[in-house]
Amino acid sequence: MDPIFVLLAASGGLVMGGGIGWWMGSQSSAQALETNLKKSREEAEELNSQLTRSRGAADRSQNELADIRRQFGEIKANADRYLAVREKFEMARGVHKFYQPVLLVGPIASGKTSLLWQWQAPWEPAPKESTINVKQANVTLYSRDDWMKGPHAYDDSVAISYEAHLMLRVFDFPGELTKQAQVAATLAEQTKELKAYAERVTKEENRARIKKLGIVVICMLDCGALTQYWANGDREALEAHISYYNAALFKELKRKIAEQSVDIDHVVLVFNKFDLVRQFLPDKSDHDRLLACRSGFDKAGVTEFLTGTVHRSRMPHVPSVLNPTDLTAQIQGATTIRKFAGKSIVEAILGDVTPAVSSGGAPGGAPASEFVFIMQ
Repeated sequence: MDPIFVLLAASGGLVMGGGIGWWMGSQSSAQALETNLKKSREEAEELNSQLTRSRGAADRSQNELADIRRQFGEIKANADRYLAVREKFEMARGVHKFYQPVLLVGPIASGKTSLLWQWQAPWEPAPKESTINVKQANVTLYSRDDWMKGPHAYDDSVAISYEAHLMLRVFDFPGELTKQAQVAATLAEQTKELKAYAERVTKEENRARIKKLGIVVICMLDCGALTQYWANGDREALEAHISYYNAALFKELKRKIAEQSVDIDHVVLVFNKFDLVRQFLPDKSDHDRLLACRSGFDKAGVTEFLTGTVHRSRMPHVPSVLNPTDLTAQIQGATTIRKFAGKSIVEAILGDVTPAVSSGGAPGGAPASEFVFIMQ
């Protein structure tokens, strides 16, 4: 074989092998480059996506910041308004009202309405007509400024001063026997309300005292009828009193007291038209006249209902002149009766702010009895 041919063949093989190798190497580099380019594009797209998200987040943050600034402005405006209102709140004064139930009972024309009129409008003459329907009225008893500090009703972070207004919730009942069922129903209803109210009182000391309260019953007795009885010895003059105070109401009252379905705080005996007793017994003292009145009603069987109602210390006897026969005579007794009607609730809410009322006996060295007050 020709050596030159051999050499050329060998050289051609080398060149061809190198070309093939170069071509194959070029193909591999192109693929790598394409892969890197694709990856770079993907990364660029991801960065662009992140940038878009970041811009969205930045926009949202700007919006949130604007919203926060708006809310802050509203809060500041509200705070300014609140501070202005709070200043007014701090200047306010609150009122707590307390009610003592008081029932006026007695036969027709015994002075119930006259007593209530003296409590409500003493500057006017009392109406001459007897009560036909039950009348309810609130009578101011006592007021105390700066009674306590407590939270404002609309902002419990503000402490304000509270006044205590003590009231008598008075029920004036007609004197007919047929109306006594209303008396019994009112006694039970007011006892229930008083107990429920005691549970709502926030001041613990007052709550404990109010729980001990009961209804005040004011029994009116007409001394004009008694003087007629003294004059002729005829019990007919006292028949209205005997019938009224010996009716089923007062018998039932004792049973309900024993069952504790009715709570009686005081029974106030009012000897009205006492000016007629003074005329009938001109040489006696008011103390002796009052003793004579109680004895006279006892002997006639009028006041037997009192036994077993309340302790004698809670049964004051008060003479009164609420509708004097002599137009020049002075009205007497209404203020004293009001004092006894409100004594327990005043002590329950305000403490013992009134002069002590003796329960050990009558003035003038008289022996201990239920006559705890004699009108001077």
